[in-house]
Amino acid sequence: IETIRGRNGGSFITKQEIKFSDPAASTNVRLKELQDLIDFRMAIENESAALAALRATRADIEQLEHHLANCLNHEHSNKDHWLADNALHIAVVEVTGSTRMIKAASKAQYELSVFFQQLIPNYASHKAHFDEHRAIIRAISSGDPDAAWDASNKHLLSEFHYFAQLVSE
Repeated sequence: IETIRGRNGGSFITKQEIKFSDPAASTNVRLKELQDLIDFRMAIENESAALAALRATRADIEQLEHHLANCLNHEHSNKDHWLADNALHIAVVEVTGSTRMIKAASKAQYELSVFFQQLIPNYASHKAHFDEHRAIIRAISSGDPDAAWDASNKHLLSEFHYFAQLVSE
């Protein structure tokens, strides 16, 4: 959204193109892009998980558990799982109540989706991925910000290594 002041001003939706390397680009270029995306997500999502552990209400926990169950219910459908996975990550950030963090996390999730749809159209998650999501939600539910940060960090590092392997193949 772009806001312009003045007589003909207002708020306008603009389309921002996300430019990634050509799928035929070198593996090193694609891995650098992936590392950049994951680093950004770690900065936002790890802190969000810690804040969520401090701020989550019972209703927030129930919503997170709903998103986790939805993720697990779609483990065999790539598109549906990817959407459910994104929704779970954004739901964690939403618990913080920070509009800026929500926007940043949403943009990062979108960019990661575009990146992998270009390179790996048949993404399939793995069991560790589900266990890591459970650990994040469990830590948030327990109200332990350090455990929530650690669980999120472990998940995103695992995700980087898993995705990097797929990119390299």
